[in-house]
Amino acid sequence: MRYILIVLLLTGCASTARITLESAYIDTMIKSGAPKEAIKTGSLTDTQLTILTHAFNKYDQFRTKWKANFKTGMLLYPGTLDDQLLADYQELKKEYQSVKRVVIANWGDYDAVTRMQLAEYMRHAESLDAAVIEFMADKNRDQAISHVLEIFATVLQIGLTLK
Repeated sequence: MRYILIVLLLTGCASTARITLESAYIDTMIKSGAPKEAIKTGSLTDTQLTILTHAFNKYDQFRTKWKANFKTGMLLYPGTLDDQLLADYQELKKEYQSVKRVVIANWGDYDAVTRMQLAEYMRHAESLDAAVIEFMADKNRDQAISHVLEIFATVLQIGLTLK
């Protein structure tokens, strides 16, 4: 049983480390203003500019609301990914998808360097999302195993009592 717990802890650490690294990078980039400025070099419509502004404002709101979870740039770390945080993250993910659609619609307007920068930002955002999904799957699996272990312990106690 000790080995099961060690394996569970190790698998949780990998996705958590990725979340930490990716969220730190993304937070640093967004705070620098570089992604927003890079996106704005395209020929954006007024509607697209509004989408962009709304998305970055939503990120600021998310960051402000969850600032207790920021430690040296970290958005998420073990023990804090509760239902409300996940719901807020899902809203933020929708905003990212809107920004991504704006970028794709204007891809031809960007020079090669800007395209590389934007592709790098998107790669980090998608890596973060994959890590969050992995973390949640690990968390759900860990909860299921924990319940099985609790049931097993109860069965053992009943068995010992009946002897």
